[in-house]
Amino acid sequence: MAQQRTRYTRWQKEQVALHYGGCRNVQDRLELARRAGIVNPDGEPSIERLYNLANRLGVTGRAEPLAQAPTLQAGQGKSEFTPEFDAYLKQEFGRRRLDSIAFHHGYSEPAALYRARKLKLRRFCPYWDVEKAAPWLGLDADGLAERVPVWRLPDRAGRPAVTLVASADLAALPEAELAAADPFFSLELAELKLELGKGKKLGPTWLSHERTCLNPYAMGFGLFMDEEDEKTPVLALTVEDLAEIGAERWQSEAPRGALA
Repeated sequence: MAQQRTRYTRWQKEQVALHYGGCRNVQDRLELARRAGIVNPDGEPSIERLYNLANRLGVTGRAEPLAQAPTLQAGQGKSEFTPEFDAYLKQEFGRRRLDSIAFHHGYSEPAALYRARKLKLRRFCPYWDVEKAAPWLGLDADGLAERVPVWRLPDRAGRPAVTLVASADLAALPEAELAAADPFFSLELAELKLELGKGKKLGPTWLSHERTCLNPYAMGFGLFMDEEDEKTPVLALTVEDLAEIGAERWQSEAPRGALA
């Protein structure tokens, strides 16, 4: 007798279709399975069932690297926001990647992130992924690292995972350094500078501009997250903590165990 196929809800299918491609390792897939309720009969998250569903949905192919994802170049794209785009942004922000939302509606990603803040879908974030921020400033990663401090963070295996730059350091860049920047990212930084001048505190530390997790030690690294998340205590680590761990590991011959 043929085994009966497991039935999943529309919501579960949407979660897998949206987020499976963003899973970078086994821990990410376990976290996605747990969040989507894809479990074994004993109630434990199941990577096997997650993969089977992702395969049925056609999303098991290798995800595009951020640098190769479809985006509009700095300064390109529409600058007037339509009611239709606002409605779609409110519906999908925090569920789909912002670069995809922006590109398929004819906007640059900085335009979409700026509009999302104006619609109160996000707040100023304290750190940016250098792979994202550098092109928005008209620079490459090395060029940005020559101008401001950057933080190279390891994953749990001790490998370089993500490089971050602080919003406060970007906001302090002189206007001459922003001549080639995307105009909406320039606006973001200008308004951020005003808020910092008023003593505004930025946070949470690990929440990106599109509400993804920037902490490579978290089980859901790269997945969409809420401001209050269950991944503590790793989310209580500071960027400086992880950068120091990374520097120690890369100077040694072999990576150390997680949180060693």
